[in-house]
Amino acid sequence: MVVKPKRIRLFVKPYCGWCHKAVRWLDDQGVEYQTVDVIADEIAYDEMIRLSGQDLAPVLDLELFDVKTDNALRERCWGRTADEVSRWAGGFLEGLEREGVAACPKHFPGLGGAALDSHEKLPTIERTREQLLAEDVVPYLKLMRRLTAIMVGHGHYPAFDGKKPRPASVSKAIVTELLRNQLGFGGLVLTDDMEMGAISQIRPFQEAVVDAFDVGADMILVCHTAEKALAAHEALTKAVESGRIRPQRLAQSQQRMRQFRDEWIAHKV
Repeated sequence: MVVKPKRIRLFVKPYCGWCHKAVRWLDDQGVEYQTVDVIADEIAYDEMIRLSGQDLAPVLDLELFDVKTDNALRERCWGRTADEVSRWAGGFLEGLEREGVAACPKHFPGLGGAALDSHEKLPTIERTREQLLAEDVVPYLKLMRRLTAIMVGHGHYPAFDGKKPRPASVSKAIVTELLRNQLGFGGLVLTDDMEMGAISQIRPFQEAVVDAFDVGADMILVCHTAEKALAAHEALTKAVESGRIRPQRLAQSQQRMRQFRDEWIAHKV
């Protein structure tokens, strides 16, 4: 006779596909949880992550796609619903914070509806504004008071930007009007990697970097080549010197970065 436990203590590692599946199976079985601890040791105990004070996780995208969809999100999502994602990604977030590492959830406002991999091409998320606000954005809202950083993804959202292809990372409607103004987020905003195909497909690299900062991003990720990182620095420097980026806009990001550094990094160095 097999006795189903009423309560268990569950430990989950980040980016672990079978862990995510086990979590969902236990939910389907109606098992109650006494406590939920997320082991973040593979990341939080890494010295580089500790010193940087930040991990670019967890993924808050909803699993709205089928198993045949190649959008780079398979086995990375914490659930199919906003409640599932909020619960389990929130637990991982707690694990990071216990180790002194800030989380940076992604990919705002939600890539779960993508049919393409944004590393390769620009995906268009054909979800209504109402769907996005009632479902995809909900995990961010539920965790908002604990977040000091959020990563904006490279999906295109016609519900916010119309039919002309525009990645969220360079969208004023999404970064400034939705995330900053409507949702009231005052922490760091990061872009996803600006070397990804979703960006290179639609505009020149340096132009995209300046656009991303101009619409409200504080940190621009350039993750693969030193030449691109130097080109991004050059483009931003010229934009400041020419007046394209206003001093007030630069000061806002500098202040947010100082606040983040004081909270998560200064005491470690």
